[in-house]
Amino acid sequence: MLSYVLENCAKILLEIDMYNKIRMTLLFAMLLIISTCQISLASYSDWQSEETVDSDTIGLWHWNESSGNAANSVIGGLSLYPNGIADYSVGGGKFGNGANCPGTITGTDYWQISNDSNNGYNLDALESDASLSVAVWIKPDVLPTTENPRQVLVDKAYSTDPNAGYTMYLWYASGVTYLKVAIGTTSGTPVKESRVVYLYLGKWSHIAMTWNAATDTLKVYQDGSLLGSTASAGSVYAPSIQGSTNPRVLRIGERLGTVYGGFSGKVDDLKISKIAVDYAPYIPVVEDGDYYGWVNEEIVDDKTIGLWHWNESSGNANSAVPGGLPLYRYGLMGYDVGKFGNGALCPGGAASTDYWQIANNIGGMWGVDMDSAGSDPNLSIGVWVKPNQLPTSASPRQMIFDKANSHAPIAGYQMYLWYENSNSSVYLRAVIGTTAGARVQAQTNITNLTVGQWTHLAMVWDADDDTLRLYEDGAQIAAATDAGKIYRPSDGYNGATMYLLRVGNRIGSAFGTFNGVIDDLKVSRAALKYVLPPPPPVTGPYYDWLNDYNGTDAYSVALWNFDTPHASGLGTGQSAKDVITGDTQKLYLYGSPTIVTEGKFSWGLHLPGDQNGLDYTQVIGGGAGIFPSGSDSSLSVECWLNINDVSGQSIQYIFDKQYADKNGFKMYLSRDQIADPGIATPDYRLHFVTGDGTTTVGVSEVLSWEQGKWYHVAGTWDANSDTAKLYRSGNLVAAVSSPGMQIANSTQNLRVGQRLGAAYWTFDGTIDNARISNNAYNYSFDCDLANLPMWSQGDISGPEGQPDCYIDFYDVALLAEEWLNGEYGSFFDAAPDYSVGYDDDKLYPNGKIFGFSFYSVTEPDIYNLKNDGFTAMGPYYGSTPGNYLDEANSLGLKYFYHVGMTGLDPENFVLPSDSEIQSAVTAQVNAVKNDNTIAVWAIQPEELKYNQPNQMHYLQVAADAIRAADSAQGRPVWMYETNNRTDDHLAVSVAHQDLCGKGMYTNFTGNQNNRIYCKWTIEQELNAIGLSNPSATAIAVPEMFVDPDAQFAYLIPIWARHDVYLSLITGAKGVEIFSGWRRPELTNYFDEYYQGYASVARELNGDLNLGHVFLFGQRRSDISVTIMSGPATASMTTPEAYTASSINYANIADTTGARYLFLVNSANSDVTVNISGLPTETIRRQDIFDSTDYAAMNGDNFSVTLAPLAVKCYRFVPGGADISGPTGISDGKINMFDFATMAENWMECENPEDLQCQ
Repeated sequence: MLSYVLENCAKILLEIDMYNKIRMTLLFAMLLIISTCQISLASYSDWQSEETVDSDTIGLWHWNESSGNAANSVIGGLSLYPNGIADYSVGGGKFGNGANCPGTITGTDYWQISNDSNNGYNLDALESDASLSVAVWIKPDVLPTTENPRQVLVDKAYSTDPNAGYTMYLWYASGVTYLKVAIGTTSGTPVKESRVVYLYLGKWSHIAMTWNAATDTLKVYQDGSLLGSTASAGSVYAPSIQGSTNPRVLRIGERLGTVYGGFSGKVDDLKISKIAVDYAPYIPVVEDGDYYGWVNEEIVDDKTIGLWHWNESSGNANSAVPGGLPLYRYGLMGYDVGKFGNGALCPGGAASTDYWQIANNIGGMWGVDMDSAGSDPNLSIGVWVKPNQLPTSASPRQMIFDKANSHAPIAGYQMYLWYENSNSSVYLRAVIGTTAGARVQAQTNITNLTVGQWTHLAMVWDADDDTLRLYEDGAQIAAATDAGKIYRPSDGYNGATMYLLRVGNRIGSAFGTFNGVIDDLKVSRAALKYVLPPPPPVTGPYYDWLNDYNGTDAYSVALWNFDTPHASGLGTGQSAKDVITGDTQKLYLYGSPTIVTEGKFSWGLHLPGDQNGLDYTQVIGGGAGIFPSGSDSSLSVECWLNINDVSGQSIQYIFDKQYADKNGFKMYLSRDQIADPGIATPDYRLHFVTGDGTTTVGVSEVLSWEQGKWYHVAGTWDANSDTAKLYRSGNLVAAVSSPGMQIANSTQNLRVGQRLGAAYWTFDGTIDNARISNNAYNYSFDCDLANLPMWSQGDISGPEGQPDCYIDFYDVALLAEEWLNGEYGSFFDAAPDYSVGYDDDKLYPNGKIFGFSFYSVTEPDIYNLKNDGFTAMGPYYGSTPGNYLDEANSLGLKYFYHVGMTGLDPENFVLPSDSEIQSAVTAQVNAVKNDNTIAVWAIQPEELKYNQPNQMHYLQVAADAIRAADSAQGRPVWMYETNNRTDDHLAVSVAHQDLCGKGMYTNFTGNQNNRIYCKWTIEQELNAIGLSNPSATAIAVPEMFVDPDAQFAYLIPIWARHDVYLSLITGAKGVEIFSGWRRPELTNYFDEYYQGYASVARELNGDLNLGHVFLFGQRRSDISVTIMSGPATASMTTPEAYTASSINYANIADTTGARYLFLVNSANSDVTVNISGLPTETIRRQDIFDSTDYAAMNGDNFSVTLAPLAVKCYRFVPGGADISGPTGISDGKINMFDFATMAENWMECENPEDLQCQ
């Protein structure tokens, strides 16, 4: 039997090795055996995302349609069709759309495979002694009940005790829902498995069953976690196929045959495989330390013992842990609105009969074991509570949870509230039992607990420091340390006490029930710190440092702005309060430092610059904690400083929280003798250093400093990029990366203005706005980029030659220099606005919208078109040309509408009478002409022959009839033309059309490697238009209907971009792709084609708006493109011989004067070009497809290398000094408009962003 061979794969391999037959034939045999054994190298986790077809897939259904049958993603696979009222859940699937199963008991509402001449029976594992996996996502709307206990998920067996095939269903009994599965075997005895499964209304869960033929084991999974298994040695799976004892088709959501009970809810991503998949559970790994999961609804992780959400509305509360035990409801306990969904309503009072308690035993799992474990275990319990009434002197105690049965337990834990009469306060108390037989207790007056408001409470035993901690809403509020104590769980192993977890009341005698609502109780085998998560990092340009900080941002750890001096009992002088914490991180002044009024913004810290070691400032006590929290944090250290003597001391410390350690941080200046070693210069090296405790990372740069001038200095560590950076006054001056480093705090206190330990030179000058933050700010000026809202025109320069967010004499000087040294001539003259008079809501040539459309595009792709830059859809073939007209309207897209007489064939053409043509066409147009969604009338039949007078007569009569019926709107008329037509052919037919568009099917015509064919195609259209109808418009009709060979698949997006942009450069003014239908010939690479074309559509009709440039820009000839290396030409021979330049380009100006240069390389190798004819003055250049930034360039030319079939677009704008013109925008000249604008903004200092002018 094959199963015997499979079970003994390893033994067979060892026997092969024993004979040492190391030959190629034997190696091949080994590979065959390994393949037969189906050895799995890793657990399967791809179930967590939308599934894909692999070599072992029998069937896969995504239900991403919105009507009709659900396609099988396996090539040639059979679809599932809806029966009765089963339908789609549009947008409601796990991934996109899904299947809606109504859950009726009529037996008529389900999804079922199409039989297709009995092939539907064979959708099963066909090999002898085969393995099998069936997996599906489900989201229940209604769960099984006593009245309707059964809900079938998947059935290919008909019977719950099948002799062939498989079945999977839900079953309700004794207050619990079970997942039941069964398979038939060749012996006629089924193998079955039944496990408790916890499902929640409206929440997705992944359900799977597997049969492993190698181990003869049936398994069931929920969300990747194994619920249970049944082994049946010697059993062989019997597929339910044609010729078997039980041939059945596949049905979803109901049982085959007689009425059984349908699943009520949503289904998605059903996958059937011919292997036994080892599903990997999704279990996050949680480490001891900072924990943020409590902020949102908790999820199960690798340390979770129990988790209860109370998302039911009646009955017991199920555990979110797969296979975990529920909390049974007793007495008056009930449900109410929770923190997340529903919660547990606790009535209060003194009754001992009202509580939630864990089940004692289900399936061999014991409730007493829901506790920590190990020789010296950690423990954390977190819970959300909303009191309806707090304890009072009359009712002083309220138990939240209990697994100890005593306030002085020898094992277990408990948490409760009690009222303290001595100070009329409510206290929170937590206790644990220990192996020493003595408790550890932590308690505190909990002042923030408020009736009717949610509060998160947590107790944590940390075995590392023998401390019991209490947390409230992310802050530690109490701690009790008892050295040497070890927590003793209240489980079945400690030999002391065994108690079940009880929620809302004490175990045993009456104590006092919690009065309010409880939610999200989670018990973990870890020592968690329930802290607030850090805010998301600020990554963009940051300018707040230009102003006086007030400490209200979310990232400041400490801030001293020295805005008033404070008396202090410590130190020898004044002190400066920390704006963030007040006195906790107060900066004490020792020796001569003083707080003075001459700060950057108001007050500041003045230091004397001596070396006696007695003059410094330091944070005492709380200083050790001045560091970002978390295990991998970002950091910023900054201040404003003003140096008294720039040629003095050799070292001046600014911050030190490192000393000799390799963690913490420090910032200082050191003397660098850049010039003559014997002459002091105004140059200091600015340093910033941090580290992880073992290694430091430092960044520094030599900078010149002016005496008496304020500078902003900042050092940052970015935990995301593992990079240290150094800034001065808005300029990034240095950066160093240290991959893998996680900086750490030091135990040192913080000093400002002096080094810790041995005496160094004190900083000589004044410091202001000293701040430590848990974010790596980008302090760089970015004033010339779009991501900074420009609060004024005129900031064109600064101390470093770059904009500095000030309007000052640097800007005036640059403006004067450029004014005196030359202008741009006419290069940046604005183009006329050729779009005037065109409709904003119509496609070109009637309106301003660039037409980008797909033939025959269907669901689900139509829902992506608008966001992907497409502006139209259609035309569609068939008897109902408007079958997607309503969808186009609802999606905000225009529509190509087929019009014409049916039954006509260009190959066997019979000309109808003029009246027949006119009558048919007029009726079709009149029926829909008031629908403004229609943009183009597409004449049928297509491909009418230019050399057949009857066919051209039909085209003329039909086109005239359309125009007569649509005279009010005058929408364009078009007929698709074949690929091989040349300009003289097209001239005959385009005389009757408003658009000229012939097939541009580069691969189909044999020109896959000769893509200059696209230029030839559009030239034929333009030549034809010039010959017979100069008012017509050329459009491109690129291809998308056949998969290329797999070796060329990577080129698909490159082809798409090349072909479209080359057609636009040549003169096309619209794109109609054939086609968007997911046809059988295009099953492997449809999405690659789609995304390639969509990338162009987004550029043409998205934020870049390049379609408007092509439609209404002014083509100019003052830029030259010269090929320097690479092929100079590109050629083709079909359908005729043709050669053109390998590089084609379009030089286009817009109405602002900006200039666009589009370049396309049609060669199959690199081509280097030189671009010349640009102004000699400073201009700015943007590489549009690669960057949002502008780079300054001088000189009238530059060179660039284009990869094979590459597309480039450059945008050129004037240099910084051209900031205005007669209309208030840049006009390509430096003149008095620019001076006037700068002067106005400088004097008025209009500044809504609260930046500074000077």
